[in-house]
Amino acid sequence: MPVGVGYGQRILEALAKGPAQNLLPGPISLFKGEQLRKLTGFVKSEGVGSSLANYMKGQSVKVEGGALGWGLARDTARMHRRTVFGVGGGLLAAQTLGVDPLGATSAGSTLFMAGGHAAVGSTMMKVGGKTKLAGMAYLGVGAVNLFSSGNQLGPM
Repeated sequence: MPVGVGYGQRILEALAKGPAQNLLPGPISLFKGEQLRKLTGFVKSEGVGSSLANYMKGQSVKVEGGALGWGLARDTARMHRRTVFGVGGGLLAAQTLGVDPLGATSAGSTLFMAGGHAAVGSTMMKVGGKTKLAGMAYLGVGAVNLFSSGNQLGPM
């Protein structure tokens, strides 16, 4: 069997089964990979410790003039991030130790997860277009799951 026939057969089989993204990557996937490499290189050059420290100070990664860098520190972002990390760490420690006085740890975990899902859904809605509809559906399923017991719908 000639070399080209096996490759052509694999392409035809891939096209018959679905998109051939693994064989021939498109320009969008190549662009995404390049951007991920840039961001990973930036974070490595800054160091993981300083990146977490900058993040906890309220700074966010931004692109200015084609270069990645840390933005200005915002007090509200700093306060929210420290609160979330503190509450999440406390809930994780309580669950690890098996401490649940009067169901407080379970209730706190439920509220913490609901807040995380609300953040995901509202962020999706801010994007707009079809993503806005997906965000609305995500929030709707999350609301149904919050008040129902037993098997849950979706990833919640």
